[in-house]
Amino acid sequence: MLAQNKSGIVCCGYLLFTLVALGIPWRWDKFRGGTEVEWIGYWADLWRSQLGMSAKRAERLIRWMDSQVAAGTTDLADFAAALGRL
Repeated sequence: MLAQNKSGIVCCGYLLFTLVALGIPWRWDKFRGGTEVEWIGYWADLWRSQLGMSAKRAERLIRWMDSQVAAGTTDLADFAAALGRL
């Protein structure tokens, strides 16, 4: 189940509660939950409707930028790839 907003989160909760009350078996070890999700370098807080970069991705980009500043120059292809990651 994926929720796109606060009401979707509440609906998922109601649905899970109903299915558990009916005795539907679940593999709880496969469940991941919460209102904050990190996926392939991006971060989303569904409850507060916020989207952004994960801390790991931001740190990696900061290290790359620091290395380019220290070098005093950058390769255009490398810059284009980093710009795409931003």
